[in-house]
Amino acid sequence: MQAYSGGMSITGEPDRAPSKMGLSVADIGAGMMGTIGILMALEARHRTGRGQRVDTSLLEGQMAMLSYHLTRHFATGEVPQRGGSGSGISVPYQAFRAADDWIVIAAFNPRMWRDFCDALYHLEWADDPRFHTAGARAENRDLLIGMINAVLHHHPVKYWEERLRARSVPSTPVNNVAQIVEEEQVAARDMVVEMDVPGAGPIRMAGLPLKFTETPGAIALPPPRLGEHTEQVLRRLGYSATDITDLAASGAIGLDTPLE
Repeated sequence: MQAYSGGMSITGEPDRAPSKMGLSVADIGAGMMGTIGILMALEARHRTGRGQRVDTSLLEGQMAMLSYHLTRHFATGEVPQRGGSGSGISVPYQAFRAADDWIVIAAFNPRMWRDFCDALYHLEWADDPRFHTAGARAENRDLLIGMINAVLHHHPVKYWEERLRARSVPSTPVNNVAQIVEEEQVAARDMVVEMDVPGAGPIRMAGLPLKFTETPGAIALPPPRLGEHTEQVLRRLGYSATDITDLAASGAIGLDTPLE
């Protein structure tokens, strides 16, 4: 669906094959759109007393996520192209290779551009007519990116991150999964929780992405084992113990523990 909806055509490096997102963005996006639709329908029911069918799909979610790419196409007729980690309108705004790893830097307004130049020990770039305005930087993108890369590769990510943050220029290491789960901000937002699971010991899992002041939520149960809740679900649907035993004996369902 990423390919069908157009998303893959704008994902990846310009001279490489189209690439899909590493995340299940189509599935998650459709689920989010469905949830938003349900909440809207629920609010409408509160106001009108009438329910309604909510309908969305993988395609609709992906089309909505095209966002400004779609708007720009309608406005100009241009077909958006792959730009790697870079922005189509802001330079510099992409991943750069430092001495040890990758860092993303975004200097997209005049103040950030000047401070970025200062952080890289090249304040003269700020007034260079080739780069003085956003339009000029976009026009001379390849030249500027090459100059930036030539400077950044002399020091590690941590070094540049400290200089950029001291000047309020947005930047971040390109964290892998093992790194992000250990980040201080992740811990502060309870986005990794630990739970003791009988028979498995302590496990870690993602926390809740939404926080509420009046009705705070929490991860109360561990991930279910295969067949753990089959019996409860079927009983709620009206199946008797004999029915469930027969289904299990036929191999139609699996039970975590046999019925007593």
